[in-house]
Amino acid sequence: MQFTTTAALLLSALAFPLPATSEVTEPFAVKVKTFDNITACRLDLPLTNDWLKDGTCHHLPNSRLDVNEIHDTCRSKLIVRTVEIGVSLIEVAVFIYENNDCSGWERQVYAGETCIDIKKFYSLKAFCH
Repeated sequence: MQFTTTAALLLSALAFPLPATSEVTEPFAVKVKTFDNITACRLDLPLTNDWLKDGTCHHLPNSRLDVNEIHDTCRSKLIVRTVEIGVSLIEVAVFIYENNDCSGWERQVYAGETCIDIKKFYSLKAFCH
């Protein structure tokens, strides 16, 4: 019983609130390029080259995506409880979604990823604080 109470106190001391998903904290959260096809991507001939703000759902045009930069506040570590080891760190940053409204199946993307196939993804959202 003492171990459970101590673990609970430790987790509560390390916990912190997440920002509201609609709150914009970074006007320049993630820099992305989009491309018509794999050849244009490999030749670095983008159709768009934009900084996107956080907390907003952005439409993804075209078929390929480069994630050039992600602002440091969008790469925060969150502490979560796990059964096996008690505390674990996970990274939360930028996601692409299968629907135009940032819903449905999602995939996390990272700075430095290039020529990501986004034919089945139609929106992107960054979560910063």
